[in-house]
Amino acid sequence: MSVVFRYYNRRSVPVPLPDLFGEAFKLVVGGRQLSHQYALWRALSTYLGDRRILAWRQPDEVVEGEVRCLTDVRIRRGLKFFLFNLSSEYMTNAFYMLQEGRVDEARQLVSGLESMLNTYLNMFKTVDYDVRLTIGLDVETYSYDVTLTVYAVAVEYLILCRTPLCRGMLACR
Repeated sequence: MSVVFRYYNRRSVPVPLPDLFGEAFKLVVGGRQLSHQYALWRALSTYLGDRRILAWRQPDEVVEGEVRCLTDVRIRRGLKFFLFNLSSEYMTNAFYMLQEGRVDEARQLVSGLESMLNTYLNMFKTVDYDVRLTIGLDVETYSYDVTLTVYAVAVEYLILCRTPLCRGMLACR
């Protein structure tokens, strides 16, 4: 398998987190606007084909390859809502646990989130790619890093597929 796209970013979370969950998740994963998103949400935005990520690129962000839409455009909005809510809940709760000193539980939560996200990212892709998302949790510095890697699985299929259905699946509109 060859690497088609790779995204990497790191986020240091300021502690202590506020008691209000709505304020805390903005410190962990960011806001809804692309310019206010942090590592995990930005990785998910690239999976969903948001090419504006390049315009709002941060200095420590690594983007290699072309940002491509990997999902069916008809489900993208709902999928974004689902993935963003899932990731904000799990990551914010993981940092609350770190703040309370429950390191093992925080690691289990992040590991569970990583597993779920990989399942969903590969479940909802419409083209012949393999998607791998890794989330690393640094308990010493209260930070996390995210790597999203997209591998090409069947390049011959992508080149030879000329039907309108295939072109619709490969194009991100």
